[in-house]
Amino acid sequence: MQRTNTINKPNDPCVPNPPNDTVQSLKWAPSQQGLLCAGSWNGSTSIWEVNSTGQSIAKLQVTQSEPILSVSWKSDCTSVFIGGADNQAKIWDINTNQVRIIGTHQAPVREVLWCENINHLITGSWDGSVSFWDLRSPNPTANVQLGSRVFGMSLKYPLMVAILSDKKHAVWGLQFLQSGNTKPDIVPETNVKVQFKCVECYSDASGFAIGLIEGRCAMKKVNPSTFRTENDFTFKCHRDNASQSAYSVNCISFNQAHGTFATGGSDSSVIFWDRFAKQCLKTFTGLDGPVTAIDFKQDGSLFAYATGYDWAKGADYASSVPTKISYRMAFDDSKPKSQYK
Repeated sequence: MQRTNTINKPNDPCVPNPPNDTVQSLKWAPSQQGLLCAGSWNGSTSIWEVNSTGQSIAKLQVTQSEPILSVSWKSDCTSVFIGGADNQAKIWDINTNQVRIIGTHQAPVREVLWCENINHLITGSWDGSVSFWDLRSPNPTANVQLGSRVFGMSLKYPLMVAILSDKKHAVWGLQFLQSGNTKPDIVPETNVKVQFKCVECYSDASGFAIGLIEGRCAMKKVNPSTFRTENDFTFKCHRDNASQSAYSVNCISFNQAHGTFATGGSDSSVIFWDRFAKQCLKTFTGLDGPVTAIDFKQDGSLFAYATGYDWAKGADYASSVPTKISYRMAFDDSKPKSQYK
């Protein structure tokens, strides 16, 4: 995609008292409130509030001994779902500050997703399975064995996608679950030779984007009737042309208001993209470290990003990059330039 409009070292505000280890998951609450939740490798799940003047305050925090790999808000914003390296999926009631276990996998829970349309929590694990949980029952409604570890998941009803460790992706049409069909369409990526890093559904549920560790995004279209996948296009990103270095695309987030999207990379940059015009909207470079998690607020007004160590150089460098969570106004910067939206 074509590049335009670069801002180096943006002076964006940060939340107070960030975690002291990598932020793996970052989610705005799906409401007008500016509540931001982060799950960290230090075992903390934290919530801040960003007010109308742009100031942020720490609100709540719960901790456990094992890393947090995923957080997801309940639609009414009364609770946060937590998935972590303790193999458990949990629900945190932010009114009572109580945490209870929803279900357990045989390996770390890589992703938790709440789906209001089917009133279920959906979990993906490194044990190679995806489970569907009714919060009233201790046992899953369904468990789907995928054959390899779940590296990431995304949901925009009725579309749900999981990326797998063997370079395959699994696609569900969640409206078919009511008829008992929990089997996804599993597609191997024959042209991809490197590891999948992240995945995010398009804001209109017509497809999804996969981020790769070698500075590339693969955009996929999904047939709305069959939920079979077709190639849309691929593009290079998060690369240093001077040194010919390619950096991992660590995270992707779509702006629900505009249909545009952002990528965060190991090159310490965030890029806003117009997928309709296949064009870069804005690049933010020179951030304080690799970008490990990003999220647009549901109305598109705010964008949050976490910087910190992304483990690309192994455990020896784990304390080399401080963790920060920053945010900025994003509605205008992420508007599409194309007329096709």
